Amino acid sequence: MLHEKEILNEVNLCSDNGKLNLEACGYSRFPLQICNLKGNNFRKKRWNYWCFTNEDILFSVTLADLDYAGTGFIYLFDLKTLEFIEKTELIPFGKGCVLGEKVSDKVFFENSNIKISIEYSKVADTYEINFDIFCKSFQNNKDLKAEIKAIQSISHESLNVVIPWSEKHFQFTSKQNTITSSGKIKIGEKEILLDAKNTDATLDFGRGVWRYSSTWNWAAASGKVNGKKLGLNFGAKWTDNTGYTENGIFYDGKLYKLSEQVLFDYDTSDYKKTWTHKTQESDRVNLSFHPIYERVAETNFLIIASKVNQVFGYFEGSIRLGPNANDERISITKMFGWSEDHYAKW
Repeated sequence: MLHEKEILNEVNLCSDNGKLNLEACGYSRFPLQICNLKGNNFRKKRWNYWCFTNEDILFSVTLADLDYAGTGFIYLFDLKTLEFIEKTELIPFGKGCVLGEKVSDKVFFENSNIKISIEYSKVADTYEINFDIFCKSFQNNKDLKAEIKAIQSISHESLNVVIPWSEKHFQFTSKQNTITSSGKIKIGEKEILLDAKNTDATLDFGRGVWRYSSTWNWAAASGKVNGKKLGLNFGAKWTDNTGYTENGIFYDGKLYKLSEQVLFDYDTSDYKKTWTHKTQESDRVNLSFHPIYERVAETNFLIIASKVNQVFGYFEGSIRLGPNANDERISITKMFGWSEDHYAKW
């Protein structure tokens, strides 16, 4: 088992020289890290990835600034028909893309085809997160417009961790899920309603200074078991040998940290075959994942290349909340989520 330090107070990610502030290394239950990235020209990476899921659809919106290009992309997956639609826009040097230092900072992306605005506001003991999204000619020359509101209690725990490859290369990630959401997506005259009773949002917030070549796995899901919200977040490859993981279970608004590796077992010749996700040293996670659709996104511009095989499907099996054999074990049956294999030269 790993001995991961828990961060309890607000801390800067970087020192004045742009290198990793070693005091930031560790994990926290709330996003206490201030991502004051500086210097490191063309190596800084920033993104906010949001995904909304229920039993009918998956809707995702992303803003990213890779230090030499900004990107905004939107995709929609229909779980019933297996129809998938995706639109991506690039902006040289990130002009028109605004991504802040904190999770709660307003983020914004705009060009002639896509506009994405995400803004937090604190109301009593909750955060309201408002999404205003537009995409020109999203499907069959019909524009997409979405207005969504996510409601998150200020006591809602999340998984926030700094991964230290070295003082020069490091990443902060905030993984948040089971966030109650509602709203409306319109494509032309067609309306898709998101009901707060069964719609959850997942956030992948990333800020860091990356190595040129990287590979990673990520799996996530949100759902409800025994009348309580359950969330999963697992990662692999990119955290190896750092002393930290991005592995955690969320249950009824609380984080149960997994201080060990989660193994991803899958067939790279056919990503739609069943995957397995298991903890390396214990039986806290014992899940199979059954894909129903594979999303492939690939770019290759010689010195810049990326390929992601992201599969949508259903988890089943069991997880145990704590490290002890008598800690509560939860059975999972057909819980929708995703798992991915990603390679990047960037």
